[in-house]
Amino acid sequence: SSNAMSMDVAEVVDWALPDLLEPFISGSDIAEFTPARKGDEPHAKAATELVNYVVMQENDGVLLLHDVAKTGAIQKLGVAKVYWEAGEKVEEHTFTGLPAMVVAEFQAESGVEIVESSAEPVTLANVDPNSAAAYEDGQSYTIKVKRTKKTGKCCVTAVPPEEFKVSQRAVSLDTAVYLCHETEKTRADLLAMGFDETAVMSAKDSDRTTNERSDTRFEDQERNESQDSQKLGEVLTLKEEYLRRGTTTVQAFRVGKTLMAEPVEVPWHPFVAWSPDRIPHRLIGLAIADKVKQTQRVKTVLTRQLLDNVYLANNPRFEVPDQSVGENTYDDLLTYRVGGLIRTKGPGGMLRPIEVPDRSANAMQAIIYMDQVREQQSGIVKNGMALSSEVIDAKSATESRRQDRNEQTRKRLMARMFGETFVKPLCEKVLKTVIKYQDFVSEILIGKDWREIDPRPWNADMKARCSVGLGHTNRDELVSGAQILLAVQREAQAMGMARPEHLFASGEKLVEGLGFRHAEKFFVDPSTPEGQQALAAWQQSQAQNPAMAE
Repeated sequence: SSNAMSMDVAEVVDWALPDLLEPFISGSDIAEFTPARKGDEPHAKAATELVNYVVMQENDGVLLLHDVAKTGAIQKLGVAKVYWEAGEKVEEHTFTGLPAMVVAEFQAESGVEIVESSAEPVTLANVDPNSAAAYEDGQSYTIKVKRTKKTGKCCVTAVPPEEFKVSQRAVSLDTAVYLCHETEKTRADLLAMGFDETAVMSAKDSDRTTNERSDTRFEDQERNESQDSQKLGEVLTLKEEYLRRGTTTVQAFRVGKTLMAEPVEVPWHPFVAWSPDRIPHRLIGLAIADKVKQTQRVKTVLTRQLLDNVYLANNPRFEVPDQSVGENTYDDLLTYRVGGLIRTKGPGGMLRPIEVPDRSANAMQAIIYMDQVREQQSGIVKNGMALSSEVIDAKSATESRRQDRNEQTRKRLMARMFGETFVKPLCEKVLKTVIKYQDFVSEILIGKDWREIDPRPWNADMKARCSVGLGHTNRDELVSGAQILLAVQREAQAMGMARPEHLFASGEKLVEGLGFRHAEKFFVDPSTPEGQQALAAWQQSQAQNPAMAE
């Protein structure tokens, strides 16, 4: 019999992901910040640039969004973690021919250490006369400098579902009493994280068991950490726990029953999560897979029956009368080959195939019906199944577009909820983390320019909003709307009702709708010095034109 498996869950998830992720990965920004108070306007724009850079560039946001979305679609809950990873960068430089006053400046500079120093008499004839006065002691110094710079990065990672623990009946992450992230670490890893050596070396992971959910993802790889005889290489389960007590949150690190460090109070937990089918007043909703599991089981049975019927129709069983059976008859029947001989006793024509009724049409109709049931249950319709507006007459084009939009309604709602329940809080948590922990100026590439951004004076209460019109427009409608808006703005510009920055904003939307990024590659931004210069030159040329003056 057939052992074929219907792939409905995989098909529905794979068809849902492109439409779910496209609004967030096709544009230049996944979200934008709005000012929380008067005076936050320039900070909100800089925060939008920095947070989108952190998520999409520094942390490979496309893979992050894909992994969280796919995990939620299959296993009910997709989880991400936002945290700050501090570090230091050490640079060494050698300087020669320095006067004593410059050496003193290096010694006074914070984060700079002179590791080697030597001096020799200076030859004033070889020194610039304007600099000769600096060599008061007559010595020229050669120094080797080690400069230590603070570095850091806001990390955003997808959390495997088997590593995330949450208190039962949690309504949301912010109201959950208990949150935990379990990871496998060696004792050497724990020491590198800065935990106390005594606690690390004495910890016993008595609760450690085989993690079946984790092993499922690595079924082709055997566990062999138990064969490691070195204690530093022993793998332990580190529990990063967050306990909510009233309005405060306490963080603790634990291995078994041993605390790695004293619990500390933290301003917030680092997790963000979403469920594809949200259930009100519950953290964990339903997955897309939950709605089609039953359909997959039914279709698997129907598919196997269909294939079994085809197998029997193509390879029928034989009716063999006893009087025709010789010593080789059964062996010849069981040895199947094209054109093979079957040796019998008696006259020919006594072996007759048993005709199998063809029931494949009934099974195929049932499978098609179950496909329709699957689309009704999940709301996921394969792209390209609906008619295109361009291949039908003009009178029904509007109706066809409405039908296409209706078929995508549940996808659009899912995308909106993904933006509101995951992307928005993710960006807000990234902003809070950067403001709290980044104590240096970062340089990021925006378009063609490098910009220095200092987040320390920003307001951490700024709110993010998804920067795409989910549920209202698609890319074609965005292009059409931007073109109409530009035409109206050109007429309004003659009456002073539209300024160049307004036209540039419409141009940005047009570039976004066409699938490109960075509008400044296609238009000159009127807010830049280059744009101001171009506007002034254009106005002067218009004033010098006799026809325009008349």
